[in-house]
Amino acid sequence: MGNSSITLPRIEVICCFLIWVGGVFYSAYCVHVVSNSFGEQSNWGELEPGWSFLGRKKDISDYEWYVWLPFLRNLLPWFIVHHVGAELFRWCKSKELLRIWYILVTSVFTANYCGVIPLVALTITPIFLFYIAKLKWTLICWLTSILLLISLSLFQTSLLSDEQIMVLCVCCAWAQLRCMSFCMDWINGETWSISPISEDDQSPQILRLLSYIFYLPLMYLGPFVPFQDFEKSISINTATIESFKKRIIRLSLNSSRFLGWMILTELLLHFIYCNAIQLHHEALPFLDSWTLFGLAYCIGQFFLNKYVVIYGLMGTLAEFDAINAPPVPRCIAHISMYSDMWRHFDRGFYNFLRGYIYDPLLERFSSNKKRHILLTTVCFAFVYIWHGLSLNIFVWSAKLSPANVRRWRAFVTCPLFILSALTMFFFLGGMEVGTVFVAQIYHGTLLRHAVLLMFAYCMCQVSTEVKLIKERRLASKLLKSK
Repeated sequence: MGNSSITLPRIEVICCFLIWVGGVFYSAYCVHVVSNSFGEQSNWGELEPGWSFLGRKKDISDYEWYVWLPFLRNLLPWFIVHHVGAELFRWCKSKELLRIWYILVTSVFTANYCGVIPLVALTITPIFLFYIAKLKWTLICWLTSILLLISLSLFQTSLLSDEQIMVLCVCCAWAQLRCMSFCMDWINGETWSISPISEDDQSPQILRLLSYIFYLPLMYLGPFVPFQDFEKSISINTATIESFKKRIIRLSLNSSRFLGWMILTELLLHFIYCNAIQLHHEALPFLDSWTLFGLAYCIGQFFLNKYVVIYGLMGTLAEFDAINAPPVPRCIAHISMYSDMWRHFDRGFYNFLRGYIYDPLLERFSSNKKRHILLTTVCFAFVYIWHGLSLNIFVWSAKLSPANVRRWRAFVTCPLFILSALTMFFFLGGMEVGTVFVAQIYHGTLLRHAVLLMFAYCMCQVSTEVKLIKERRLASKLLKSK
Protein backbone atom coordinates (compact mmCIF):
# COMPACT_ATOMS: atom_id res chain seq x y z
CA MET A 1 0.00 0.00 0.00
CA GLY A 2 1.37 3.42 -0.96
CA ASN A 3 2.21 5.97 1.70
CA SER A 4 -0.42 8.35 0.34
CA SER A 5 -3.05 5.69 1.12
CA ILE A 6 -2.25 5.64 4.83
CA THR A 7 -5.13 6.88 6.97
CA LEU A 8 -4.33 9.65 9.45
CA PRO A 9 -6.16 10.18 12.76
CA ARG A 10 -9.63 11.54 12.11
CA ILE A 11 -9.06 14.63 14.27
CA GLU A 12 -5.97 15.52 12.24
CA VAL A 13 -7.83 15.21 8.94
CA ILE A 14 -10.74 17.28 10.29
CA CYS A 15 -8.35 20.00 11.47
CA CYS A 16 -6.64 20.13 8.09
CA PHE A 17 -10.03 20.31 6.39
CA LEU A 18 -11.28 23.13 8.61
CA ILE A 19 -8.06 25.15 8.25
CA TRP A 20 -8.03 24.76 4.48
CA VAL A 21 -11.73 25.54 3.98
CA GLY A 22 -11.61 28.39 6.50
CA GLY A 23 -8.64 29.90 4.71
CA VAL A 24 -10.39 29.62 1.35
CA PHE A 25 -13.55 31.35 2.56
CA TYR A 26 -11.68 34.08 4.42
CA SER A 27 -9.41 34.85 1.49
CA ALA A 28 -12.42 34.87 -0.86
CA TYR A 29 -14.12 37.31 1.51
CA CYS A 30 -11.05 39.56 1.30
CA VAL A 31 -11.36 39.49 -2.48
CA HIS A 32 -15.03 40.42 -2.13
CA VAL A 33 -14.12 43.43 0.02
CA VAL A 34 -11.60 44.62 -2.57
CA SER A 35 -14.20 43.96 -5.29
CA ASN A 36 -16.60 46.33 -3.57
CA SER A 37 -13.99 49.08 -3.65
CA PHE A 38 -13.18 48.21 -7.24
CA GLY A 39 -16.85 48.36 -8.21
CA GLU A 40 -17.27 51.85 -6.79
CA GLN A 41 -15.06 53.14 -9.58
CA SER A 42 -17.40 54.01 -12.44
CA ASN A 43 -14.76 54.11 -15.17
CA TRP A 44 -13.80 50.42 -15.32
CA GLY A 45 -14.74 48.87 -18.66
CA GLU A 46 -14.47 45.37 -17.19
CA LEU A 47 -17.72 45.84 -15.27
CA GLU A 48 -21.27 46.37 -16.47
CA PRO A 49 -24.65 46.63 -14.72
CA GLY A 50 -25.64 43.18 -13.52
CA TRP A 51 -28.93 41.63 -12.50
CA SER A 52 -31.31 44.43 -11.59
CA PHE A 53 -32.61 42.83 -8.38
CA LEU A 54 -29.04 42.65 -7.00
CA GLY A 55 -28.21 46.27 -7.72
CA ARG A 56 -24.55 45.39 -8.36
CA LYS A 57 -22.17 45.44 -11.29
CA LYS A 58 -20.98 42.22 -12.92
CA ASP A 59 -17.47 41.21 -13.96
CA ILE A 60 -17.48 40.67 -17.75
CA SER A 61 -13.72 40.70 -18.30
CA ASP A 62 -13.29 36.98 -19.06
CA TYR A 63 -13.53 36.99 -22.83
CA GLU A 64 -14.25 33.28 -23.23
CA TRP A 65 -17.16 33.37 -20.79
CA TYR A 66 -18.40 36.63 -22.36
CA VAL A 67 -18.44 35.01 -25.83
CA TRP A 68 -19.48 31.44 -25.02
CA LEU A 69 -22.75 32.13 -23.16
CA PRO A 70 -24.40 34.05 -26.03
CA PHE A 71 -22.97 31.49 -28.45
CA LEU A 72 -24.63 28.67 -26.49
CA ARG A 73 -27.95 30.52 -26.68
CA ASN A 74 -27.51 30.69 -30.48
CA LEU A 75 -26.79 26.96 -30.57
CA LEU A 76 -29.80 25.92 -28.46
CA PRO A 77 -32.42 25.67 -31.25
CA TRP A 78 -29.89 23.86 -33.45
CA PHE A 79 -29.28 21.30 -30.72
CA ILE A 80 -33.03 20.63 -30.65
CA VAL A 81 -33.12 20.20 -34.44
CA HIS A 82 -30.05 17.95 -34.26
CA HIS A 83 -31.55 15.60 -31.68
CA VAL A 84 -35.04 15.47 -33.20
CA GLY A 85 -33.64 14.46 -36.59
CA ALA A 86 -31.15 12.02 -35.04
CA GLU A 87 -33.95 10.23 -33.15
CA LEU A 88 -35.99 9.99 -36.35
CA PHE A 89 -33.16 8.41 -38.34
CA ARG A 90 -32.33 6.01 -35.50
CA TRP A 91 -35.96 4.92 -35.50
CA CYS A 92 -35.69 4.40 -39.28
CA LYS A 93 -32.47 2.39 -38.65
CA SER A 94 -30.59 4.32 -41.32
CA LYS A 95 -27.04 4.92 -40.20
CA GLU A 96 -26.04 6.57 -43.49
CA LEU A 97 -28.85 9.14 -43.18
CA LEU A 98 -27.94 9.69 -39.51
CA ARG A 99 -24.39 10.59 -40.52
CA ILE A 100 -25.62 12.88 -43.30
CA TRP A 101 -27.95 14.57 -40.81
CA TYR A 102 -25.07 15.26 -38.43
CA ILE A 103 -23.13 16.90 -41.24
CA LEU A 104 -26.09 18.83 -42.63
CA VAL A 105 -27.24 20.45 -39.38
CA THR A 106 -23.73 21.57 -38.40
CA SER A 107 -22.95 22.80 -41.91
CA VAL A 108 -26.08 24.95 -42.09
CA PHE A 109 -25.36 26.45 -38.65
CA THR A 110 -21.70 27.12 -39.51
CA ALA A 111 -22.57 28.79 -42.81
CA ASN A 112 -25.22 30.87 -41.05
CA TYR A 113 -22.89 31.86 -38.19
CA CYS A 114 -19.59 32.65 -39.91
CA GLY A 115 -20.11 32.19 -43.65
CA VAL A 116 -19.49 29.67 -46.40
CA ILE A 117 -15.71 30.13 -46.69
CA PRO A 118 -14.95 28.89 -43.13
CA LEU A 119 -17.33 25.97 -43.77
CA VAL A 120 -15.42 25.02 -46.91
CA ALA A 121 -12.11 25.23 -45.00
CA LEU A 122 -13.49 23.04 -42.19
CA THR A 123 -14.58 20.49 -44.81
CA ILE A 124 -11.45 20.41 -46.97
CA THR A 125 -8.90 20.21 -44.13
CA PRO A 126 -9.90 16.79 -42.70
CA ILE A 127 -10.30 15.33 -46.19
CA PHE A 128 -6.80 16.51 -47.10
CA LEU A 129 -5.32 15.03 -43.93
CA PHE A 130 -7.18 11.76 -44.52
CA TYR A 131 -5.63 11.35 -47.98
CA ILE A 132 -2.20 11.86 -46.41
CA ALA A 133 -3.10 9.20 -43.84
CA LYS A 134 -4.14 6.79 -46.63
CA LEU A 135 -0.54 6.97 -47.85
CA LYS A 136 0.59 5.90 -44.35
CA TRP A 137 2.65 9.07 -43.96
CA THR A 138 2.38 9.40 -40.20
CA LEU A 139 5.02 12.10 -39.75
CA ILE A 140 3.70 14.20 -42.65
CA CYS A 141 0.20 13.92 -41.22
CA TRP A 142 1.33 15.17 -37.80
CA LEU A 143 3.45 17.99 -39.27
CA THR A 144 0.53 19.16 -41.42
CA SER A 145 -1.79 19.16 -38.43
CA ILE A 146 0.74 21.10 -36.32
CA LEU A 147 1.23 23.69 -39.08
CA LEU A 148 -2.54 24.13 -39.27
CA LEU A 149 -2.68 24.64 -35.47
CA ILE A 150 0.12 27.22 -35.64
CA SER A 151 -1.73 29.07 -38.39
CA LEU A 152 -4.76 29.36 -36.09
CA SER A 153 -2.79 31.51 -33.62
CA LEU A 154 -1.90 33.84 -36.52
CA PHE A 155 -5.34 33.92 -38.11
CA GLN A 156 -6.91 37.37 -38.53
CA THR A 157 -9.52 38.70 -40.94
CA SER A 158 -11.70 41.77 -41.21
CA LEU A 159 -14.54 39.70 -42.66
CA LEU A 160 -15.43 38.24 -39.25
CA SER A 161 -15.98 39.77 -35.83
CA ASP A 162 -13.59 39.06 -32.97
CA GLU A 163 -16.18 36.77 -31.41
CA GLN A 164 -16.59 34.81 -34.66
CA ILE A 165 -12.81 34.48 -35.07
CA MET A 166 -12.44 33.15 -31.53
CA VAL A 167 -15.26 30.60 -31.93
CA LEU A 168 -13.91 29.50 -35.31
CA CYS A 169 -10.35 29.05 -34.00
CA VAL A 170 -11.55 27.00 -31.02
CA CYS A 171 -13.71 24.93 -33.37
CA CYS A 172 -10.74 24.28 -35.69
CA ALA A 173 -8.52 23.28 -32.76
CA TRP A 174 -11.04 20.66 -31.60
CA ALA A 175 -11.58 19.51 -35.19
CA GLN A 176 -7.84 18.88 -35.53
CA LEU A 177 -7.90 16.52 -32.54
CA ARG A 178 -10.81 14.56 -33.98
CA CYS A 179 -9.22 14.51 -37.43
CA MET A 180 -5.94 13.14 -36.04
CA SER A 181 -7.86 10.54 -34.05
CA PHE A 182 -9.48 9.31 -37.26
CA CYS A 183 -6.24 9.42 -39.27
CA MET A 184 -4.07 7.71 -36.65
CA ASP A 185 -6.67 4.96 -36.18
CA TRP A 186 -6.62 4.46 -39.95
CA ILE A 187 -2.82 4.33 -40.15
CA ASN A 188 -2.67 1.91 -37.22
CA GLY A 189 -5.19 -0.35 -38.94
CA GLU A 190 -7.80 -0.25 -36.18
CA THR A 191 -10.84 -2.31 -37.16
CA TRP A 192 -13.36 0.43 -36.35
CA SER A 193 -11.47 2.78 -38.68
CA ILE A 194 -11.12 0.44 -41.65
CA SER A 195 -14.83 -0.40 -41.76
CA PRO A 196 -17.98 0.46 -39.76
CA ILE A 197 -18.57 -1.54 -36.60
CA SER A 198 -22.14 -2.35 -37.58
CA GLU A 199 -22.69 -4.69 -40.54
CA ASP A 200 -25.73 -2.72 -41.75
CA ASP A 201 -23.68 0.49 -42.01
CA GLN A 202 -22.46 0.96 -45.58
CA SER A 203 -21.16 4.50 -45.08
CA PRO A 204 -18.06 5.42 -47.13
CA GLN A 205 -14.92 6.60 -45.32
CA ILE A 206 -15.36 10.29 -46.18
CA LEU A 207 -18.91 10.27 -44.82
CA ARG A 208 -17.73 8.58 -41.61
CA LEU A 209 -14.91 11.13 -41.23
CA LEU A 210 -17.07 14.20 -41.82
CA SER A 211 -19.91 12.98 -39.57
CA TYR A 212 -17.33 12.61 -36.78
CA ILE A 213 -15.80 16.05 -37.41
CA PHE A 214 -19.18 17.79 -37.83
CA TYR A 215 -20.96 16.25 -34.84
CA LEU A 216 -22.65 19.38 -33.42
CA PRO A 217 -22.53 18.89 -29.61
CA LEU A 218 -18.74 18.43 -29.72
CA MET A 219 -17.98 20.55 -32.79
CA TYR A 220 -17.29 23.93 -31.23
CA LEU A 221 -16.52 23.66 -27.53
CA GLY A 222 -15.33 20.09 -26.96
CA PRO A 223 -14.62 17.93 -25.10
CA PHE A 224 -12.62 15.45 -27.17
CA VAL A 225 -14.15 12.04 -27.82
CA PRO A 226 -12.05 9.46 -29.76
CA PHE A 227 -13.28 8.14 -33.09
CA GLN A 228 -13.82 4.66 -31.64
CA ASP A 229 -16.37 5.94 -29.09
CA PHE A 230 -18.17 7.94 -31.78
CA GLU A 231 -18.39 4.86 -34.01
CA LYS A 232 -19.80 2.80 -31.14
CA SER A 233 -22.63 5.32 -30.77
CA ILE A 234 -23.46 5.01 -34.47
CA SER A 235 -23.43 1.21 -34.36
CA ILE A 236 -25.82 0.88 -31.42
CA ASN A 237 -29.23 -0.37 -32.50
CA THR A 238 -32.37 1.36 -31.27
CA ALA A 239 -33.31 -1.83 -29.44
CA THR A 240 -30.17 -1.70 -27.29
CA ILE A 241 -30.28 2.05 -26.61
CA GLU A 242 -31.87 3.09 -23.34
CA SER A 243 -35.51 4.06 -23.65
CA PHE A 244 -36.25 7.54 -24.90
CA LYS A 245 -37.95 8.39 -21.61
CA LYS A 246 -34.89 7.46 -19.53
CA ARG A 247 -32.57 9.45 -21.78
CA ILE A 248 -34.85 12.49 -21.61
CA ILE A 249 -34.91 12.31 -17.81
CA ARG A 250 -31.12 12.03 -17.62
CA LEU A 251 -30.72 14.84 -20.14
CA SER A 252 -33.02 17.07 -18.08
CA LEU A 253 -31.33 16.27 -14.76
CA ASN A 254 -27.76 16.72 -16.00
CA SER A 255 -28.61 19.87 -17.97
CA SER A 256 -30.26 21.34 -14.88
CA ARG A 257 -27.16 20.49 -12.85
CA PHE A 258 -24.76 22.28 -15.19
CA LEU A 259 -27.12 25.19 -15.81
CA GLY A 260 -27.23 25.54 -12.03
CA TRP A 261 -23.43 25.84 -11.98
CA MET A 262 -23.67 28.43 -14.75
CA ILE A 263 -26.20 30.52 -12.77
CA LEU A 264 -24.08 30.23 -9.61
CA THR A 265 -20.98 31.36 -11.51
CA GLU A 266 -22.89 34.31 -12.97
CA LEU A 267 -24.12 35.19 -9.48
CA LEU A 268 -20.61 35.11 -8.00
CA LEU A 269 -19.36 37.42 -10.75
CA HIS A 270 -21.57 40.10 -9.15
CA PHE A 271 -19.66 39.84 -5.88
CA ILE A 272 -16.12 38.74 -6.73
CA TYR A 273 -14.41 40.63 -9.55
CA CYS A 274 -11.35 38.38 -9.71
CA ASN A 275 -10.97 38.46 -13.50
CA ALA A 276 -11.30 42.25 -13.67
CA ILE A 277 -8.90 42.90 -10.79
CA GLN A 278 -6.15 40.73 -12.30
CA LEU A 279 -6.16 42.87 -15.44
CA HIS A 280 -4.94 45.82 -13.35
CA HIS A 281 -1.64 44.17 -12.54
CA GLU A 282 -0.12 47.47 -11.46
CA ALA A 283 -2.40 47.38 -8.39
CA LEU A 284 -1.70 43.76 -7.40
CA PRO A 285 1.52 44.46 -5.44
CA PHE A 286 -0.50 46.66 -3.06
CA LEU A 287 -2.86 43.85 -2.07
CA ASP A 288 -2.24 42.10 1.24
CA SER A 289 -1.34 38.41 1.24
CA TRP A 290 -4.83 37.14 2.12
CA THR A 291 -6.40 39.08 -0.74
CA LEU A 292 -3.69 38.25 -3.26
CA PHE A 293 -3.73 34.52 -2.64
CA GLY A 294 -7.52 34.57 -2.39
CA LEU A 295 -7.54 36.25 -5.80
CA ALA A 296 -5.40 33.42 -7.15
CA TYR A 297 -7.80 30.83 -5.77
CA CYS A 298 -10.87 32.61 -7.16
CA ILE A 299 -9.29 32.90 -10.61
CA GLY A 300 -8.59 29.17 -10.62
CA GLN A 301 -12.05 28.31 -9.31
CA PHE A 302 -13.74 30.44 -11.95
CA PHE A 303 -11.63 28.74 -14.62
CA LEU A 304 -12.83 25.38 -13.29
CA ASN A 305 -16.49 26.44 -13.18
CA LYS A 306 -16.29 27.69 -16.75
CA TYR A 307 -15.17 24.33 -18.10
CA VAL A 308 -17.46 22.32 -15.84
CA VAL A 309 -20.39 24.20 -17.40
CA ILE A 310 -19.16 23.97 -21.01
CA TYR A 311 -17.90 20.38 -20.95
CA GLY A 312 -20.81 19.30 -18.78
CA LEU A 313 -23.49 20.65 -21.12
CA MET A 314 -21.80 19.44 -24.30
CA GLY A 315 -21.09 16.03 -22.77
CA THR A 316 -24.70 15.71 -21.63
CA LEU A 317 -25.95 16.38 -25.17
CA ALA A 318 -23.48 13.83 -26.56
CA GLU A 319 -24.53 11.19 -24.03
CA PHE A 320 -28.12 11.58 -25.25
CA ASP A 321 -26.77 10.22 -28.57
CA ALA A 322 -25.17 7.27 -26.72
CA ILE A 323 -21.67 8.79 -26.91
CA ASN A 324 -19.46 8.11 -23.90
CA ALA A 325 -18.29 11.65 -23.08
CA PRO A 326 -15.35 12.17 -20.66
CA PRO A 327 -16.15 13.28 -17.09
CA VAL A 328 -16.20 16.97 -16.23
CA PRO A 329 -13.09 18.56 -14.65
CA ARG A 330 -12.36 17.57 -11.07
CA CYS A 331 -12.55 20.35 -8.47
CA ILE A 332 -9.16 22.04 -8.09
CA ALA A 333 -9.82 22.68 -4.38
CA HIS A 334 -8.71 19.14 -3.54
CA ILE A 335 -5.99 18.52 -6.14
CA SER A 336 -2.47 19.00 -4.80
CA MET A 337 -0.48 17.02 -7.38
CA TYR A 338 -0.36 18.70 -10.77
CA SER A 339 0.03 15.33 -12.42
CA ASP A 340 -3.54 14.77 -11.19
CA MET A 341 -4.49 18.20 -12.53
CA TRP A 342 -3.32 17.20 -16.02
CA ARG A 343 -5.08 13.87 -15.75
CA HIS A 344 -8.43 14.96 -14.34
CA PHE A 345 -9.09 18.53 -15.50
CA ASP A 346 -9.54 17.89 -19.23
CA ARG A 347 -9.86 14.12 -19.39
CA GLY A 348 -10.62 14.08 -23.11
CA PHE A 349 -7.51 16.07 -24.03
CA TYR A 350 -5.41 13.96 -21.65
CA ASN A 351 -6.71 10.78 -23.30
CA PHE A 352 -5.73 12.20 -26.70
CA LEU A 353 -2.19 12.93 -25.50
CA ARG A 354 -1.84 9.45 -24.01
CA GLY A 355 -3.52 7.52 -26.81
CA TYR A 356 -2.07 9.27 -29.86
CA ILE A 357 1.23 10.83 -28.75
CA TYR A 358 2.72 9.47 -25.51
CA ASP A 359 1.89 5.75 -25.70
CA PRO A 360 2.72 5.33 -29.44
CA LEU A 361 6.09 7.03 -28.94
CA LEU A 362 6.68 4.96 -25.81
CA GLU A 363 6.47 1.79 -27.91
CA ARG A 364 8.95 3.13 -30.46
CA PHE A 365 11.76 4.03 -28.05
CA SER A 366 13.89 1.48 -26.25
CA SER A 367 13.76 1.40 -22.47
CA ASN A 368 16.06 4.07 -21.04
CA LYS A 369 15.96 6.79 -18.46
CA LYS A 370 15.89 9.66 -20.95
CA ARG A 371 12.84 8.58 -22.93
CA HIS A 372 10.37 9.81 -20.30
CA ILE A 373 11.86 13.32 -20.54
CA LEU A 374 11.72 13.17 -24.35
CA LEU A 375 8.09 12.00 -24.46
CA THR A 376 7.03 14.56 -21.85
CA THR A 377 8.71 17.30 -23.90
CA VAL A 378 6.86 16.22 -27.05
CA CYS A 379 3.52 16.25 -25.21
CA PHE A 380 4.36 19.63 -23.67
CA ALA A 381 5.19 21.04 -27.11
CA PHE A 382 1.88 19.85 -28.54
CA VAL A 383 -0.07 21.31 -25.60
CA TYR A 384 1.77 24.62 -26.13
CA ILE A 385 0.94 24.71 -29.84
CA TRP A 386 -2.67 23.56 -29.42
CA HIS A 387 -3.46 26.22 -26.79
CA GLY A 388 -1.85 29.01 -28.82
CA LEU A 389 1.70 30.30 -29.13
CA SER A 390 2.27 32.79 -26.30
CA LEU A 391 4.78 33.20 -23.49
CA ASN A 392 2.30 32.73 -20.65
CA ILE A 393 1.15 29.41 -22.17
CA PHE A 394 4.80 28.32 -22.36
CA VAL A 395 5.46 29.09 -18.67
CA TRP A 396 2.32 27.23 -17.67
CA SER A 397 3.05 24.21 -19.82
CA ALA A 398 7.08 22.76 -15.81
CA LYS A 399 12.66 6.00 7.68
CA LEU A 400 9.43 6.96 9.26
CA SER A 401 6.10 5.37 10.08
CA PRO A 402 3.59 5.17 7.17
CA ALA A 403 1.43 7.94 8.68
CA ASN A 404 4.45 10.19 9.21
CA VAL A 405 5.64 9.45 5.68
CA ARG A 406 2.28 10.71 4.38
CA ARG A 407 2.67 13.87 6.50
CA TRP A 408 6.22 14.34 5.28
CA ARG A 409 5.26 13.81 1.64
CA ALA A 410 2.49 16.39 1.99
CA PHE A 411 4.94 18.81 3.58
CA VAL A 412 7.61 18.46 0.88
CA THR A 413 4.89 18.59 -1.79
CA CYS A 414 3.77 22.05 -0.59
CA PRO A 415 6.54 24.04 -2.36
CA LEU A 416 5.96 22.04 -5.55
CA PHE A 417 2.22 22.68 -5.30
CA ILE A 418 2.81 26.42 -4.79
CA LEU A 419 5.24 26.60 -7.71
CA SER A 420 2.88 24.62 -9.93
CA ALA A 421 0.05 26.95 -8.97
CA LEU A 422 2.24 29.92 -9.90
CA THR A 423 2.63 28.58 -13.44
CA MET A 424 -1.18 28.40 -13.64
CA PHE A 425 -1.36 32.11 -12.79
CA PHE A 426 0.86 32.81 -15.80
CA PHE A 427 -1.59 30.80 -17.90
CA LEU A 428 -4.75 32.38 -16.49
CA GLY A 429 -3.59 35.96 -15.96
CA GLY A 430 -0.65 36.45 -18.30
CA MET A 431 2.98 37.38 -17.65
CA GLU A 432 2.28 40.55 -15.62
CA VAL A 433 -0.07 38.84 -13.16
CA GLY A 434 2.17 35.81 -12.78
CA THR A 435 5.20 38.02 -12.15
CA VAL A 436 3.37 39.85 -9.36
CA PHE A 437 2.61 36.59 -7.55
CA VAL A 438 6.22 35.45 -7.89
CA ALA A 439 7.45 38.79 -6.53
CA GLN A 440 5.04 38.66 -3.59
CA ILE A 441 6.33 35.25 -2.55
CA TYR A 442 9.97 36.11 -3.20
CA HIS A 443 9.84 39.31 -1.14
CA GLY A 444 7.45 37.94 1.51
CA THR A 445 8.21 37.77 5.19
CA LEU A 446 8.97 34.56 7.06
CA LEU A 447 5.54 34.71 8.71
CA ARG A 448 3.82 35.04 5.33
CA HIS A 449 5.70 32.02 3.99
CA ALA A 450 4.86 29.99 7.10
CA VAL A 451 1.13 30.77 6.80
CA LEU A 452 1.15 29.98 3.07
CA LEU A 453 2.91 26.66 3.68
CA MET A 454 0.46 25.77 6.45
CA PHE A 455 -2.57 26.25 4.19
CA ALA A 456 -0.83 24.44 1.33
CA TYR A 457 -0.06 21.52 3.68
CA CYS A 458 -3.69 21.30 4.80
CA MET A 459 -4.84 21.44 1.22
CA CYS A 460 -2.47 18.56 0.31
CA GLN A 461 -3.83 16.44 3.16
CA VAL A 462 -7.44 17.19 2.18
CA SER A 463 -6.58 16.30 -1.43
CA THR A 464 -5.01 13.00 -0.37
CA GLU A 465 -7.97 12.14 1.85
CA VAL A 466 -10.52 12.86 -0.89
CA LYS A 467 -8.52 10.73 -3.32
CA LEU A 468 -8.33 7.91 -0.76
CA ILE A 469 -12.10 8.02 -0.14
CA LYS A 470 -12.79 7.75 -3.87
CA GLU A 471 -10.40 4.80 -4.19
CA ARG A 472 -12.16 3.02 -1.30
CA ARG A 473 -15.57 3.57 -2.87
CA LEU A 474 -14.33 2.22 -6.19
CA ALA A 475 -12.78 -0.83 -4.51
CA SER A 476 -16.04 -1.44 -2.62
CA LYS A 477 -18.06 -1.32 -5.84
CA LEU A 478 -15.68 -3.77 -7.52
CA LEU A 479 -16.00 -6.19 -4.60
CA LYS A 480 -19.79 -5.99 -4.65
CA SER A 481 -19.85 -6.59 -8.41
CA LYS A 482 -17.91 -9.83 -7.88
